[in-house]
Amino acid sequence: TRLYTNLVHGDAFRLRLGKDAAHGSVLYLNPPSATDRRFGRLEEKWLRRFGPVLRAGGALFFVVPFYALPASAETLARDFTDLACFRFPGEHFAAFRQVVLVARRRAASLLTPDPALGAQVQAWGADASAIPELPAAGPALFEVEGSSESMPHDAWQLQELDERALRELHAPWHVTDRGGRLQAVAGVLP
Repeated sequence: TRLYTNLVHGDAFRLRLGKDAAHGSVLYLNPPSATDRRFGRLEEKWLRRFGPVLRAGGALFFVVPFYALPASAETLARDFTDLACFRFPGEHFAAFRQVVLVARRRAASLLTPDPALGAQVQAWGADASAIPELPAAGPALFEVEGSSESMPHDAWQLQELDERALRELHAPWHVTDRGGRLQAVAGVLP
């Protein structure tokens, strides 16, 4: 077996995708876990943003809290097939309530999401006890073939980081509450 290692490493917030970006064989997507007043579940926003980098037949490993799955049910049922979902084992699940959903990218998105797949994702999001635990070892769920094609040079580019703008937006020892307002972290500031 030949293993191809064309990897792109960088900051997701600075990644600019070109028109030929859909060359990835595997996407390990562990997005921020939160609800945004403007965008809804951030997990779904990241799935829509980065799902298209997978080529047809590519594997998605979507690591999210189980209760975030319903927000992505439509996208998963439209753009992916061969879905399976597993809870993190024991204390790991108790700490973060996370699952890993694995799927294969469709050759073409469906015009309307597959209702059975959408219902299955909704069910996983409603009841974590119905999701099997991630096995420590076992057979592969499916194989992913690499490609000897090189990715077009302009398919993935990192934009320059605007450090000044970032500093202006950053407020040390503060957090954003659910309403988007900045709050001082209790007991931290002098």
